[in-house]
Order: sequence, then structure tokens, then C-alpha cells
Amino acid sequence: MENNRHSEKIFLKLAHLPTLMLSIGYLVYWLELYFIKRGNGQTSPLAWVVFLLIASCFIKKEWPVLLSIWKKLRFDFKQEKLPTKLFIMGGGAVAFALLACAVYAYFLPPHLIQESDALTYHLTIPRQHLILNSFRHIPWSSVDLFSLPVNFALAPYWFVFALPNKIPNLFFLWGLLAVSVGLLDCLNGNKFLIKVLLVFAILGSHNVGIQLGTAMLDLSLCYLFLAFMESFLKGRTLLAAVEFTFFFWSKSFVPIQMMAIALALFLGFIILRTIGFKKMSLGFYDEINPADQRDYQKALKKVLIVFLFLSILIGGPFVVKSTYYAGTPLYPLKAGSFIMNETIDPNSKSWQSIMENARGMMATKDNYGYGRSLTDFIRHFWLVAVPDKGVNNRFDYPLGLPYLLLVGPFIWFFLSCFKAKKFAIVPFFV
Repeated sequence: MENNRHSEKIFLKLAHLPTLMLSIGYLVYWLELYFIKRGNGQTSPLAWVVFLLIASCFIKKEWPVLLSIWKKLRFDFKQEKLPTKLFIMGGGAVAFALLACAVYAYFLPPHLIQESDALTYHLTIPRQHLILNSFRHIPWSSVDLFSLPVNFALAPYWFVFALPNKIPNLFFLWGLLAVSVGLLDCLNGNKFLIKVLLVFAILGSHNVGIQLGTAMLDLSLCYLFLAFMESFLKGRTLLAAVEFTFFFWSKSFVPIQMMAIALALFLGFIILRTIGFKKMSLGFYDEINPADQRDYQKALKKVLIVFLFLSILIGGPFVVKSTYYAGTPLYPLKAGSFIMNETIDPNSKSWQSIMENARGMMATKDNYGYGRSLTDFIRHFWLVAVPDKGVNNRFDYPLGLPYLLLVGPFIWFFLSCFKAKKFAIVPFFV
């Protein structure tokens, strides 16, 4: 790794303040649940006070650096030609209008139709536990058996007031944009215009736009994964481990999905290596030398060790609860397969409800997409981008116009890596 990556280990950047928010919130939630007990499903201002105090100290300390970054951005803008400046100003005006609407919406309580999942369980489950002052399974909700550490970590911020607030989600929007730009630096996309285009593409994507200003957690989870990648590539192994752990346990299917992708990448690397793929790169152009490969391998081992320890604290409580009450560590996957609770009555309505809901949830996977044939796979490159009913399609949120503009060049460059016999890690992951 480069020297600047080593110097940034465990250094909290402004872009990663949402990670600090989650870490503080997760610890405080358990204090609220068992010790503070404010009542009525509300929390004390403790999490907000600690987070804002640390964030303020960090910003004060790094203020000269922030000013230098601002001056650098102004200098880079002045260096661009007039047509480029006009394009940036026009796009910036649209982006500012979008962000202004989003900020306004974040200061309203959840009420939009797009926030149905948030109202159903993102907010409801952590609040019900605060009301009960217990982490035990809530019998009327099978969703309570999901893995929800991110929801619980945000609860101390959501429930400070009488009505739930969405202000924490605003920090994650900022974090998403900031770490995306930082990740671009890691992939040698450090030109000013490229960074501007990246921000425009993110804000212009349908799946992002529909989530702006809402209490939904999709952007927060997207932040966590991109933040993990950026932290890892810049050598901040502890930060990377925290971010990956929260992402890994954020939903019940994510652990299976991540392990399947990791296995596919590993097998793909082995197979391509045997047929002459000797070069490796992060993106399309850069190439990882043997020394950097060894550094990345060492960093990955450190991240995995810390991840295993943090998983006990972050994923552990949810795995234990799901296993005890539903017979599976990742409800609704394989519910009833590992029954350890001797008090479970297979004939009880409670158990039958848990099993029936699990079957229903697993059946919904067949509703995604438009088929499983080769033709359907080819068609999905177009269909994944456009809505077919309301604002959604059968892949969930459409990706929108930026995806359509970029998917062609992406495939072209991806195939060029095959031609050059180069294993490009991030493109292969995508």
C-alpha cells in the first residue's frame, strides 16, 4: 500500500462520522434498554450528546484541513474550461435543489408511502423493545427475529423526541457521497470533473432519489459497504472492520450473500489464474504490484480477526435470539432447522405462525425479476433500470438513467480486462 494509506490507519475522517454514530448508538441502546429506561419508547439525549461532542472536537481539530480542501476544490473549478464550468454549475443547481428537498424531508417525522418498511419494523421493533425494557422475542412480530443491529444502533437518535425523527439518515447521505469520492481516489479517479460526475450520478439515480429524505435504511447500508471498501483500501483496518461488521449483520440474507460472493470471487480468481491471468488491479487501469498484494493480504487478515470479535457483540445477540426462538441463526432462512429451545411446542399457534411467516418470506424471492433464462438475464440489464409499476420494478428500486449511460462502457472495459488477462477486483465484484 502507499505511504499515505499507512498513515491513515484508525484515523477518523469526516466522511466516516456515520460509523461513529452507529458505534455510539449501538452501545447506548443497551444502556437505554436496561439501565436508563426513559419510558414510552423514548430515549435520552445521551447518544446525540456524545456523538455531537466527539464530532465537534474532530471538526475543530481538522478545520484547517477542511479549509484547504475547500480551497483546492475552488482552484480545480477555476482550472476547468467555460463549457465545463457551466455544466458543473447547472448540475450543481439541480443537485442543490434535490439536497434541499431531502434536508427538509429529513426534519419531518416518517409519513411517506416509501417509508412503509421503516414504519413496519425499522423503527417499530427497536421502539417496542424500549417500551418493554427487554430484548426477548416479541410474540406478535416474526420480523423481530431478523438481524437488526443497524436499526438498534440508530434507535437512540430516532426516539429522543415524542415523534421519531429521521435526522440520523441525513448524516448517512453525506457519508455516502463523501466515501464514494474517497473510494474514487483509491481507484485512481482523482480528477476533479470525475468526482463531480460521480456525485451527479449518485444523486441522479432513481434508486437513490426515491430514498432521499426518508427513514429507509438502504442508503445507510450502501454507505456502510462503500465506507468499508474505502477504509480498507486506505489502510484503516479497525474502521473497515467496524463498518463491515455492521453491514454483514444488517439483514438476515446479507451473511449468506457476502459469503457466496466471496467464494465466487475466490474460485473465479483461481480459475482465471490457471488460464494465464497474472495481473491484478482494483479498477480497470491500475495494477497491484506484489508488495501491495502482500500488504492487502495482511490488512485483510486483521480485518477478519477484528470482524470475528465484533460479530459476537454486534451480530451475536440477534443470532442467539433467532436460534432460540426460531431454530435458525438467520431467520427466516431454514427456520426450525436447529431447535435448541426445549420449551418450543411445535403444535402451538406461536410456532406455527413463525414457520408460516418464514415460508411466506422465503417465497417472496420468486417474485423478484422477470425470469431465470439466459434471455431474461440479458433483458434484465435494461429492465433493472426502469420502473414498471409506480416507482418500482420487480428488482425493487430502478437504477435509473445514470446506470443506462454507464452500463455499456462498463461492459466494454470489463471485457478489455479479459483481453488483457487482468483480474480487476472491483469490476469482477460488481
